[in-house]
Amino acid sequence: VSTQSTGVEPVLVEIRDIKYIFSAARSTSVKEQRTAALDLANMAASSVDNKFSLVTAGGLQVLIDLALNEDEGVRGYAIEAISELLTIRSIQNEFLELGGISTLMFALHSSDNHIVRETLLAVCQLAEEGEEVMGTILAENGMDDLCKVVASGHVETVRLVAGLFLDVSFSDTLRGELLKHRKYVPYFERMVKCSDVTVQQLSLQTLEMMALSSPESVTTHTSLIPALVKNLSVSGDIDVRTISSKLLLYFSEAAEEARNILIDSGIILALTRVAGAPDNIIQNISAHILRTLATNDRSLMGEEGMEGLARLIRSAAVDQEAWIICDQLLMRGHEDSDV
Repeated sequence: VSTQSTGVEPVLVEIRDIKYIFSAARSTSVKEQRTAALDLANMAASSVDNKFSLVTAGGLQVLIDLALNEDEGVRGYAIEAISELLTIRSIQNEFLELGGISTLMFALHSSDNHIVRETLLAVCQLAEEGEEVMGTILAENGMDDLCKVVASGHVETVRLVAGLFLDVSFSDTLRGELLKHRKYVPYFERMVKCSDVTVQQLSLQTLEMMALSSPESVTTHTSLIPALVKNLSVSGDIDVRTISSKLLLYFSEAAEEARNILIDSGIILALTRVAGAPDNIIQNISAHILRTLATNDRSLMGEEGMEGLARLIRSAAVDQEAWIICDQLLMRGHEDSDV
């Protein structure tokens, strides 16, 4: 008989005959199913030998069936067991062959955040082995399932999703799927605006990777601009400010609509708040944004805010290129005013 436990513990337990546990797992009694799922979770957590014994006996299919159970308790223990088993690479392959991905995607719709977390940990285990897994997930409309987790707002699970998205962005063949449909853009907006700095960093890095590959994949989504401007203006994290400024530079180089939204969103005030600090990267990017905006509309340099920003960067510059750009803009502004 298994030892009494309130949860899954990574200790060696004496478990009833596996076939008896499987029989209980297939019972119509929810109580027996839950007990069986707990026993299997304990067995999976106890040792590597037990993991292989469980899989050899056909335990993966039993656990997949339990993970689709209507009872949250049964599903929870089954997902914990699966997550434990997937720490072994050879077991991952068998799990994939059994169509386990669809089971994990189903589990992401649980109302129990613990189940969602364990499911995402299992997905992360699989994703570490190569982009094929994420390719399968995306091919099966997994973006919808992952975005649902983002919508839940639970920081711990959103972090895991943001990390998976970043992994996808490193793939030449997959990154285009992330913003392929406009319906996914609000979820990236949510992550960019998240109060958790880690989520912000991961989501911004993902957008930067996408913009490096194809600027249009990001700059067509102008609804991202206000969140990026706010990050640049108020974030206390240097990475968040820096990547936000890089993305805003892409928008400044895009269509006129994007530049107009940039100005309306307070880009000049945001740059004024950060460009005076001795940060050569921020100063350089600020100068390039300023030059791009002024080049596309020379009348802008006649405005006090734009000219003031150029003077600020020139006076505080630790980056030589930023100084040169702003000096040239100011000289050109004076020439225009003399005409």
